[in-house]
Amino acid sequence: MSESNENQSGCGCIFSIIALIAGLAKIVISFSKLGGGSGAIIGIVVAIAIAIIFFAIEASKEETNSDDDDDPTGYAAREKREKAKREMQAQQNIIEKNDTKQECNNTTTYGLNYVVNNETNSSSTEEEEEECENKELVEKFKRLIDCPCRFYGTDSSDELLEDYNESLERGKREGFIPFIIFVDDDLLMDIMFEFNHECEDEIDIEKIRTMRKELIANASSYEGKRWLDEMLKEYQEDSEHYQEILGTPSDKGYEIPELYLESSNEEYPALLAEVPVSAPWHLFAWFPFGNWNGCPDKKTLVNVGRYWFEQYGAIPAFITHDTLEMTVPHPVSDAQSLYLAKEQYAYCLDQVEQSGLQTIHALADSLRTSTVWHFWWD
Repeated sequence: MSESNENQSGCGCIFSIIALIAGLAKIVISFSKLGGGSGAIIGIVVAIAIAIIFFAIEASKEETNSDDDDDPTGYAAREKREKAKREMQAQQNIIEKNDTKQECNNTTTYGLNYVVNNETNSSSTEEEEEECENKELVEKFKRLIDCPCRFYGTDSSDELLEDYNESLERGKREGFIPFIIFVDDDLLMDIMFEFNHECEDEIDIEKIRTMRKELIANASSYEGKRWLDEMLKEYQEDSEHYQEILGTPSDKGYEIPELYLESSNEEYPALLAEVPVSAPWHLFAWFPFGNWNGCPDKKTLVNVGRYWFEQYGAIPAFITHDTLEMTVPHPVSDAQSLYLAKEQYAYCLDQVEQSGLQTIHALADSLRTSTVWHFWWD
């Protein structure tokens, strides 16, 4: 409080006390006139009561003035009111949030085909994130494919197979060969690694086009057959194991009459590419997905692909990160089946050793009845 305010306050107090004394004296005199000695006593009591009330009021004013002295601008008081207001608003928000949460727990959102509650809200967020990631992955594959393609979501294997067969016929007239690629991170990394790309986010399509042309230009059926023969010879060195895997003439094979897309398409979306190449084995140069574990590298894929196309008319049809299927116009003959089964064993051990076939002879039996060749690497 300023000095002038203090002086004004002191003067006010003096005048108030003088006025109070005068008033009390007047009260005492008035009661004395009414009742003598007893009246005087009553007057004094009343005066004392009034005095006590007066000083209590003044003390209250002084305390208020003291608070004002500590906060001359009124900031603290305003802040206190604002704090109380914020606390009330926070409580209201909590109430409204709980009401909304309860309402959501009792609501079914048919447009999105799920019930809105705490668990499904979390699930929905995860699904949205996964969908966003899939879209980004699909876009990367489209840049890598570098030709017209169509997208197929999961559980669309029937439509995909029908469109693939239609594209086979149309491609003969329009100059392309259809190929199915299942969209998967591992497959993308494998292909990019074979194209010597350190980061799959940076697709240098001109560099990739150059490498494709080089792979095609340098492809050799002779080298493809030589690689198969060398691998088979290597496996035959462990004669005991090889004889066990070779088995005996068998009728335990199974027919594969058409592409089996269902299991892959249940897990991954797919792209059906219309690849502008003149020979089916060029597809291995377009999408060199190997060079891991027992899967051959890009040069071997192209060389063996050319050899099998020239020998049996084999056409690559689809790939996932660990699977390849090829089609042939008709099953191989009895005379060819065992020789081809040995080559396929050299190409992919797992299709015998980790399948229901178990022996090379059983694989030969399958090849005598099948128009689809299936390869799977663990």
